[in-house]
Amino acid sequence: MSKKQFKRRTLFDLYSGNLEIHRPSLKGRFLCPICLAEFSKAALDADNPLVDLAHVLPKSIGGSVVTLECRDCNNRLGARYDSHRIMERKDREWASGSIPKRAVMKLGGDRIAVDWLRTDDGPHFTIREGQFRPGVDKDLLGLLAHKGSVEVQARFANPRSVAASSVHTAMLFMFWRFGYEWILESNADQIRQGLRDGPRRFDFRKIVGHVKSHDGALDNTTVALNIRSDSADKRCFIVTVPSERPEVVMHVVILPGFGAEGLECFERAIEIAAEVRPWKGRGFLISDSPEVLLREPGAASSARDIWNKFR
Repeated sequence: MSKKQFKRRTLFDLYSGNLEIHRPSLKGRFLCPICLAEFSKAALDADNPLVDLAHVLPKSIGGSVVTLECRDCNNRLGARYDSHRIMERKDREWASGSIPKRAVMKLGGDRIAVDWLRTDDGPHFTIREGQFRPGVDKDLLGLLAHKGSVEVQARFANPRSVAASSVHTAMLFMFWRFGYEWILESNADQIRQGLRDGPRRFDFRKIVGHVKSHDGALDNTTVALNIRSDSADKRCFIVTVPSERPEVVMHVVILPGFGAEGLECFERAIEIAAEVRPWKGRGFLISDSPEVLLREPGAASSARDIWNKFR
């Protein structure tokens, strides 16, 4: 058995045991934290398992902590949202002049593939070899020599998809840290539905704020949990997610608390999502081990315990 297979089985047993505590009728089963699809342990046995490891923070931007997610959600949300977090990092490196960005120049009926590099002297374009018809480079140089205009097209990270990726990370964090205690709350359903429907139908930016600077109380290299409690009617969970944008330290994802009160507080907090400070609460860095809590969910520092402390 490979290390990856062993890790999948270990996590399956951990989360399956936690699920039994919250839903005794589902003994020996696993529910995907995003779509709530149900799986038995046999889902781990295939060459392409139906339940697989999922990085809480995408691996491509430094994430190392893993939980479980169904294969369909992991693949779909990774391609739809997390890819834009990767692109956001590359956009930042391009903006600083560190790397070129692939782009397309439109010249008449021709589309010319180029590498676009930002420099102190202005933009530099390098035509990619074999990506144009013979003689088009001379046509392009002639046009530029006469100060003609050329349309340049390039793909940049979509802010809506970056926000959705932060919400995906926040959901996986809550599952990793608290198991099914918060994930099975009906208040989480609208977040789950939004991730499935996509940013065209659910604008995640309304629940994602930004921190442009902070006093060092939070580590911007990790995912952490806090409670917003500057007033009782705005109390909600806040998950901070590191940002790839140079002007933003972290993204701040607002999530609902428990019960009707938790939903009301969440809806009020959305109205002032851009005003993410001040807040206070208990912080959990992603390096904390959740295993004892998942086996004993009634212990102190459970999600509900944290929520109740800030009434």
